[in-house]
Amino acid sequence: MNDFNIIKIINKKILDEAINFIHRNNFSFETEQRKICKNFDGRVLGLVLKNNKEKIIACLFYYYQPDIKVEEKKFKVVNFSTIFIDEEFRGRGLLSIMLKKTIEIFEGYIITDYTPVPKVRHLLRKLGFGYMKNNRKLILPIPNLGSISKFKIGNLEKLENKYTFDKIFNHLDRYRDYEIDLWKFSKNNKEIIIGTTFKNHKKTFFNFKIKTSSVRILWSNDEEFLLREANNISFLFYLKVSKKFITIDTELDYRQFFSFTLQNQFMLFPKINIKVSPIGSEFFAGVI
Repeated sequence: MNDFNIIKIINKKILDEAINFIHRNNFSFETEQRKICKNFDGRVLGLVLKNNKEKIIACLFYYYQPDIKVEEKKFKVVNFSTIFIDEEFRGRGLLSIMLKKTIEIFEGYIITDYTPVPKVRHLLRKLGFGYMKNNRKLILPIPNLGSISKFKIGNLEKLENKYTFDKIFNHLDRYRDYEIDLWKFSKNNKEIIIGTTFKNHKKTFFNFKIKTSSVRILWSNDEEFLLREANNISFLFYLKVSKKFITIDTELDYRQFFSFTLQNQFMLFPKINIKVSPIGSEFFAGVI
């Protein structure tokens, strides 16, 4: 530790330095100052590690989520994301240093990570993180057979009204900008609102490079209805925006046709058998 200094990101100067650091390394270009903080009020926005030459060699960022109740006990919630370590300094335990410091800073909080890669997941488990109560599914754009026969697949429309966003997410802290799309799905005089982002995928299969894209549904105000209509919703997204499939993460489990179960990646500290909604997380900053 004598070779490195841990610095909390609490002002615009150090935040700009951290963002410039990751962008110089061609990493997470979607990360912007406004998505992390607009109104600096003293809260910790992330960490940077500097070497003895005052050069940034690693960083991560924090996103504050709404408080939640677990068995009548109220918890503050913070999400961390966008971990980057300079290639020259990898393998020196810097990731462990930053994660341990995060647990120290946010003692008493619930700490979430929704997109840990395998190496990070392995370390998080060693540090006492557990997996959330979460069911992750990939849904192909094939509507329910019953809906086809009755000509009632439903209707999907994008919501552009900023008032709608403010009304639905009025409990979010306004210290930063949020970047998420809202859609309304309606069928049989019932409707739900869903929050989404788009994701591009690249795979190599027998020397062939395959590119595709999907819709990631992050939030819904009616999880049961979302699960029942997921096939129809996937089909409508294919018609509307040409995305090849949708993915959903839900606390409830439901068996859909034309779907695949994916590995649960959502993690939290301490180990609690709950799901913490990704509202306010890195996803809501368009950082995935």
